[in-house]
Amino acid sequence: MFLSKSLRCHSHNSFLRSRCLYTTLLHQQWTSGRDLLLLCSIWSWS
Repeated sequence: MFLSKSLRCHSHNSFLRSRCLYTTLLHQQWTSGRDLLLLCSIWSWS
């Protein structure tokens, strides 16, 4: 599944690419509440 998500990051659609990046970072930082809040702030601001 992770590989599939990684491949999707290569999409030429900037919105899908940024969303994929966000999802990947969220998955990697799932255990860090502070980073999670930061990512949510960045996603909302984008």
